[in-house]
Amino acid sequence: MKVDRVACWSDSKVALSWIRSPSKSWKPFVQNRVQEIQALVDSANWYYCAGKDNPEDLLSRGTAIENLKSNSYWWHGPAWLKMPEGFWPKDDKMSELTDVHTQTIKQERRKKIVGLLAEQNSDEQYSLALRYSSFERLLRITAWLFRFMKNCRLAKEMRNYGLISVEDVATLCFATIYSRTISQ
Repeated sequence: MKVDRVACWSDSKVALSWIRSPSKSWKPFVQNRVQEIQALVDSANWYYCAGKDNPEDLLSRGTAIENLKSNSYWWHGPAWLKMPEGFWPKDDKMSELTDVHTQTIKQERRKKIVGLLAEQNSDEQYSLALRYSSFERLLRITAWLFRFMKNCRLAKEMRNYGLISVEDVATLCFATIYSRTISQ
């Protein structure tokens, strides 16, 4: 038997959005599944099928197992499946992703990592200390810079936008002492 074309259907908008995107966009578990699927079937050959048109859902809608033997819908699928592609349902429903779908997709998206490395020699640190009118002001400004660098590495919802605390300044002091000790 010669197969001219393969068309695959899913009633999961989330799964389809994964399949239709580059596999490297997703965390490893989803990435591996998407790679397997994309290796077998081109992502352009995947279509959305509403749950009401999905024969697999017959059982969840209360059809008894003994009735499946004579159920044409179970064995052959919806009538439009035997028609030319122009009669197939359109994928417009894919644009109607709900907040739940969007949240699920975001959870599986691979995070981008931003790195920041700053190095100063002791002369620069000394000149920085001389630039400010008081030691407290120097600590406060440096603490804000540390906060900025830390926030750059965090996801937006994890970032700290509050005022600088005594703990922030203490962390800065310990980090500075630690880095000076390690570098020597």
